[in-house]
Amino acid sequence: MKMLVRFALPTTLVALVAIAAATLAFGAAGPKGNEDSLLNGSYSFRLDAADDSLAYDGYLEFDGNGSLVAGHFSVNRNGSVSHERVDSGTYTVSSDGTGTLRIVTVPTSGGLYFVFEFDIAVAHKGDVAYALETLASQITPIGLENLTEAVSGELMQQ
Repeated sequence: MKMLVRFALPTTLVALVAIAAATLAFGAAGPKGNEDSLLNGSYSFRLDAADDSLAYDGYLEFDGNGSLVAGHFSVNRNGSVSHERVDSGTYTVSSDGTGTLRIVTVPTSGGLYFVFEFDIAVAHKGDVAYALETLASQITPIGLENLTEAVSGELMQQ
């Protein structure tokens, strides 16, 4: 248990500290209004669960105007790997550098469709963003089924 806490805490703390730092960096004297243009271009990412049961690795392509234009990533859930392609996505970045990201995926080889939502904090003029998953759902014939998973990590501009 001590090892789990030792690795789980740094990942979560990094995400929370990044959100706080972005808030301070873009505070009252910072830019005003919509800052979606801070995320523009290709970003690689790795997001992990605190208990190491889940990891996402891949890339996302942001258009600088609040939409995802491409993306692909692998998901490892307890050793079972699936590959997801971004079907659509939206994001917002507010004047304090914090925002949201919503991704709808299409499975690349059968399987299920997913919806992922994240709180994000953009830092270093858009070179880095930190993400904390707030919702993961699979799309079923009867609607959305929420999954009990949470990941956090870093997106780095390429």
